[in-house]
Amino acid sequence: MDITRIFEVLLERYNNGGMSRRRFLHNVGTLAFVNGVVGSSVMQMVNPAVAQGAKEVRFDGFGGMTQKAISEKLLRVFQKETGIVVNEGSFGSEQELLAKLAAEGTGDYNFFTAANPSTALLFIERGYTQALDPAKLPGLDNLMKPAVDIYRSLAPEGLLAAVPTNISGVAIAYNHDKVDPAEVEAEGFNILLSKKYPNRISGEDQWQRRICYGALQTGQDINNITDMNAVWGKIAECKRNVFKFWKSNAEHAQLLGSGEAWITDAWYGTIGQLRKAGMPISYYPKQGTFCNFGCFMVIKGTDMDVAYEISSMLLRPEVAIAQSLMTTNVPALNPARVEMPDELKQAVGFDPTGTLEGYRMLEPRYWNKNAADWQREYRRVLSRA
Repeated sequence: MDITRIFEVLLERYNNGGMSRRRFLHNVGTLAFVNGVVGSSVMQMVNPAVAQGAKEVRFDGFGGMTQKAISEKLLRVFQKETGIVVNEGSFGSEQELLAKLAAEGTGDYNFFTAANPSTALLFIERGYTQALDPAKLPGLDNLMKPAVDIYRSLAPEGLLAAVPTNISGVAIAYNHDKVDPAEVEAEGFNILLSKKYPNRISGEDQWQRRICYGALQTGQDINNITDMNAVWGKIAECKRNVFKFWKSNAEHAQLLGSGEAWITDAWYGTIGQLRKAGMPISYYPKQGTFCNFGCFMVIKGTDMDVAYEISSMLLRPEVAIAQSLMTTNVPALNPARVEMPDELKQAVGFDPTGTLEGYRMLEPRYWNKNAADWQREYRRVLSRA
C-alpha cells in the first residue's frame, strides 16, 4: 500500500470519528517520517484534511450517575456553545486509566475526573497532567477555600493541580427505625463493632476506609497513625463482626435499601440517594467520617485554551448546582458566596459556613506514601481474621 492510500485510510477513519485529531496528526507525521516525506508536501495533504473535521476533545469519567451528570450538565452544554465535539470514555478504577495512559500515551486523552486528591496525585506524579493558572479561572473565587487549597498544594507554586468539583466522603449509615440514634451518638465509630446486631452490620472491603475506621476506633489521627498494630486489630475485629464486606456502590445501596443491613459505613452519595427515596436512613457523624474533594483534571498536551474554557464553564454556579442535584453530592461551591437550593442544603456533607471546620480530610501524600505496604498488610489481616 503506497503512502497516498495509507493517508486516505487514516483520513477516512478520522472523518468517521474513529480517530482523534491529535492521533490523526501523529499517525500522519509517523507515516511521513518513515517514507521520507518532509516539509510542505506533508502539509499540503494534512491541512485540507484537518479543516474537514470538527475540533474535538475527549473526557473520561468513572461512569454511573456522576458521569451522566457531567455529560448532561457540562459536556453537552460545552459542545453546543463552542462547537467542539466531546467524545466520552469511562474507566472502572484509577489503575485502569493509569494503565491506558502508560500503554497508549496521553495523545488521545484530554480531561478526566478524579475522585479525590490521593487519586489525582497518582496521575500528577507520573507526569500525565497539566497544572492550571488560577488567574485564568475567575470562578475559582466561588469555591470553598479548603477545596482549592488542597489542589494548590499538589501543584508547583502559584498553580492549581485540578479544578475541585464536589465534596465526597464516607460516614456510618444506619436504619433509624431499627437502631436508636442516641445509641449511635454514644458509641460513635465503635458502633461498627457492636455485638448487639448480629448479621445486621456490614462494611466496605477497602483498605483506606478500614484503616481510617481502625484509627478512629483507637483514638488516633488519620493522618498521623502511630500504632498500626492497634489498627490492624480493629480491622480484624470488624471483619469477624460484619456479616458482609461490600465492594461496590450498587451492593451497599442494595444492602441498606433492602433492610438487610442496619448499620454500615457508606458513601455520601449513596446515603443521599436513599434518603431522597424516602428510606429511613440517618448517618454519623454529621461532618462524615472523612471527606474528599472530587476534581476535574487536564491531561498534558491538551489545548489549554480549550482547557480553560471548559474549566470555566464547570465553575459556573448553575452548572455545578445542576450536576449536584443529579448526584446528591455537595458541590465545591462556597455557600457563603453562592446561594444553594434547599435540596442541597439537606445533602450529606453540606456545611452552611463553607469553612468545613471540624471535617476530617485525608492528606494525599501521607496516604499514598503508605499505600503499598498498607494494602498488602490489609489483605493479610482479612485472610487471617
